[in-house]
Amino acid sequence: MATRSSKYGFRLPTGTDVPDLPGSMANFSTDVETKLESSFTSFAADIATLKPKKVPSGITSFDQITTAGEYFVDTRTEAEALAQSSWPAEFQGSGRTVPNRTPFALSVKRPSTDFVFQMLRVYWNNVPRVWFRQTSTYNNLTNWSPWGSVAFKGDIPSVPSMEAIAIALETPIKNAASAAVADAAIEAASGDVRVLDRRYRVEDDGTNNTVFGKDALRLRTFPDVRNNGAFGQRALYNMKRGRYNDMLGLHAGYYLDGSDYPEGNYATRNTGVGSNTQRFNKTGSFNVSMGRNAMQCNVTGVRNTFIGAASAAGIAHMRLSDGEIVNQLPLTVSNNAALGQATLQYSMGDANVAVGSDSLKVMTLGEGNVAIGYEAMANLGINEHYNGRKKVDVSTNAAWQNLAFTITNGVLTFTAPVGHSLATGFMLQVQVKTSSAPVKSNETQFWYVTGVSGNTITVKTDEPSTYNLTGTMQVVDYATNTASDNPVGNIGIGRSAGKFMADGTTIANYVTNAIAIGDGATFVGNNTVALGNSSQTVHVYSAVQTRSDERDKKDIEPLDVGLDFVKTLRPVSYRLAPRYGDAADERLHAGLIAQEVKATAEGTTFEGVAENNDTFSLAYTELVPVLIRAVQELASEVAELRKAE
Repeated sequence: MATRSSKYGFRLPTGTDVPDLPGSMANFSTDVETKLESSFTSFAADIATLKPKKVPSGITSFDQITTAGEYFVDTRTEAEALAQSSWPAEFQGSGRTVPNRTPFALSVKRPSTDFVFQMLRVYWNNVPRVWFRQTSTYNNLTNWSPWGSVAFKGDIPSVPSMEAIAIALETPIKNAASAAVADAAIEAASGDVRVLDRRYRVEDDGTNNTVFGKDALRLRTFPDVRNNGAFGQRALYNMKRGRYNDMLGLHAGYYLDGSDYPEGNYATRNTGVGSNTQRFNKTGSFNVSMGRNAMQCNVTGVRNTFIGAASAAGIAHMRLSDGEIVNQLPLTVSNNAALGQATLQYSMGDANVAVGSDSLKVMTLGEGNVAIGYEAMANLGINEHYNGRKKVDVSTNAAWQNLAFTITNGVLTFTAPVGHSLATGFMLQVQVKTSSAPVKSNETQFWYVTGVSGNTITVKTDEPSTYNLTGTMQVVDYATNTASDNPVGNIGIGRSAGKFMADGTTIANYVTNAIAIGDGATFVGNNTVALGNSSQTVHVYSAVQTRSDERDKKDIEPLDVGLDFVKTLRPVSYRLAPRYGDAADERLHAGLIAQEVKATAEGTTFEGVAENNDTFSLAYTELVPVLIRAVQELASEVAELRKAE
């Protein structure tokens, strides 16, 4: 073995055996149709120009790095390398082989030209790495380049002995007029086109999969994984069966895999753009998501469209014990459409439509709701926990329950309320307020329950604490009973439409079949329609038709409310007073006071006054028949007077 030293070296992976040069040759089989010549003696000089690295101090020969070496050291002087004027005859032609981890250089000369295409291949742990160059000087073995125009077709029809071919761009391409990767540049009978860790790889182990990113499509099996695109670190990481999926982003489609269902359309035709988008989607199909964490926790849903950061994201936290991201809110929703940041963020219902940031953000169990506009119906379901259960205070008097706790060596210990308990392995969501705590003040944290003894629960904090503290804690979210109210079939259109009830309180989770249209339009109650706010005027350019078909009516009786009822009404003029953040209205209006009408109507059949959530409303159209009856009674009295004359 040669022992000459060189100022250049070539880095190999740690743990790689460095064989002697030139290595054994036997049974090298290839379909290269043009002249093939190899030269091992020129290898080190050429590789030095490709990626020069100074040899570490103390490394002067192969004898020092024969086993588990980190650097591959040139064994010849530069003059000796340049003086090489011919190729050894035993390395010409076909019928040769190179064992794994043995380096070699391959040159192909195009017939009837001086053009030489040279390829340098090195096996590292059974994975070949390849560099290319083109030159018109056949014997000039310097000036290797890690890039260039490489035309396989015609020059190398096929290389069946190679499991993979890689182009390693160890040096960035600068000042290039253009750069392109086209399907005509690399042709494979069956395989992936992969860009991974700065390597462009063609692998003969799949069908029409395009992969860009470290560990993307890492666990795939063939031929069950076809026609997929994975772009980003660990995109489609767990897929062993699936087709026609495209994921772009860190961990996008991480768990997508239909291998548990060999038949049917599972884990197919999904499209996701954004980090963690569709991360926990396991078998869902026909979904589209765009934005960081969009549709993150949906496991089996189909035919959803979620566009916007955190749209239908659910809740997924990092487990403190091992750092793994955990799906705390596994969703199975389908047929939803959402556009905007945090839309339908915690929804567990189907067939909802949300357009506008934060619209339908906290609704959990509702179905068939439509919200259009910024924060439209944003508070629908605010009294529900993220898992669909009622969210209540732990104390019976609706006040916060202060609980004593201690923090010792990174362990938070507190006593749970009487009658409530957790089990080891569950997650606890709390807020801590102390002057020096291992979490930020007022920040909601998830803690892993490590021990339960009676009503005492011990949880693990995310950072070891250097303090030994005591204080009080407030339980923020606590679920006790399954929610029975399910908001269904509501529509909110306009900024903040349906965000509040008409009395100014936060909308609860029980509104059903209600419509609110307009900026700040408030829900009045179930089975109601709210149009506009107090600052708006409704213009109608044609008659409003109220359905009044006889076939729609039953229990028809003559109206018994008339002139006497009308005489008790008190018409007034007024201006609207601002309530619950409404803008002041200085216009003069005419009308009645609903509370007065309600009091007058008691004991009669008139029901034109409604009270919903502490807000009274009056159906003026219901007064029309009463006025007609009053006019008829007045006309009868006039007729009687005329007869008396």
